[in-house]
Amino acid sequence: MSDSTVDVSRSAATGWPTIDDIAAYTGVPKTDVMLQVALDAAIDYGSLTLGDRYGGPVTDSIKHACLDYAGSIYTNRIGQADVAVEAYLGSTPLSRYRRILLANRYTAIA
Repeated sequence: MSDSTVDVSRSAATGWPTIDDIAAYTGVPKTDVMLQVALDAAIDYGSLTLGDRYGGPVTDSIKHACLDYAGSIYTNRIGQADVAVEAYLGSTPLSRYRRILLANRYTAIA
């Protein structure tokens, strides 16, 4: 049985969406604290999924999927304030975001 390690380091990718981007995407004022929390959660997930070997720019597909997922987190949180962000795992926006991230993830050729 081979011993493999899982890469859980954060990506050094540049060009993640900003609070201005998510505010324009959702139509929510950028002063809403929950909007920043949702954006941070989406970026953290994306950065971890891409892994530390991905240091390039965030592609448009990743950026749009990140905005979609952050918007979903925001909507879920304001609709049910007692629901943790993690409770939205398994959503369609998350599935789409994960597929896009994995398609862009660094893979070594053996």
